[in-house]
Amino acid sequence: MWDLSKLSYNELLKQQAEITELIHAKREEELKVLADGYAKKLHAAGYSMVEGFEAFALYVPMPLTGIKKGNGKRATATDSKVVALPAKDRTGAMPEVGKSYKHPSTGELWKKESKVGAARKEFRQALQAGHTWAEMLVK
Repeated sequence: MWDLSKLSYNELLKQQAEITELIHAKREEELKVLADGYAKKLHAAGYSMVEGFEAFALYVPMPLTGIKKGNGKRATATDSKVVALPAKDRTGAMPEVGKSYKHPSTGELWKKESKVGAARKEFRQALQAGHTWAEMLVK
């Protein structure tokens, strides 16, 4: 390994910049490999990319709409306008705007206020557990 203690401040900064650039390049490379592998597994199992993205909705509350911000840097959830993926149940149904839903376990209420926006995480988890929007609809 290197003996960094013998480098000047400017040399250390230069090394830091080079290492940071390499880290970002490797990260991008590994992410592409993971995404490609996931896409191939979805295709082999007969799923679409949209279905794969919907499966990720439980892990990412508000996915990004774009890959990069205007300044060319990577976007984060706080940087970019976000749009929620649809929360379909096992029957393919979606929550209806203006309707209220009651969580089957907690009794928590949630109302679908507009066409855009994600269902709360607890409700998406209930969907993953097999519940449907019709079962949770408050009549």
